[in-house]
Amino acid sequence: MALACALVVMLGVQNRQLRSDYAALIVEGAKPRVGAWLPDTQAKTLAGESVVLGRASGDRQVLYFFDPSCPVCEASVPAILDLGRALQRHDPARVQMLGVARPDAPGLGAYLRARGFGFPVALSTPKIRALFNVNVVPLLVVVDRDGRVVYSHVGKIDTKEQVPTILTALHATERQVAVQSLGRER
Repeated sequence: MALACALVVMLGVQNRQLRSDYAALIVEGAKPRVGAWLPDTQAKTLAGESVVLGRASGDRQVLYFFDPSCPVCEASVPAILDLGRALQRHDPARVQMLGVARPDAPGLGAYLRARGFGFPVALSTPKIRALFNVNVVPLLVVVDRDGRVVYSHVGKIDTKEQVPTILTALHATERQVAVQSLGRER
């Protein structure tokens, strides 16, 4: 009887671990992998300008995929704006930051003005969402000038935790250093 109880407990622990691992796999599958190559693709900003997504004009490009109606995206806005301001202060020529939002989002322009977005916002298309593996928002992706992902995060962006990690990825001089600093050695 004791053996049967021990087996039931062990199976319960394994089941919990498998559920946790499965949830982690789902999250990992909802974003581009660090080290993956992204295609470059043209997009239009809300202002009508052409931009290239997935290819940095300087050393790095930060892409913030969001939906104005998403409550998690809304909760991430303060950290995203902090990140945008930090990038403008320190590396405006080396790092390009772009938001990417659905073009059919009602009141997108008013939403951006009300929150003080200080960086351009491109309009996504089904093709862009498929090419960049955007299944869940908010999604923050950092690519180097060759189009390689050096950082990828899906879910809420928190000023105290993610922003320093993102800045570390941006300032790493070699891809391996950036990957190791993010705790994802490969």
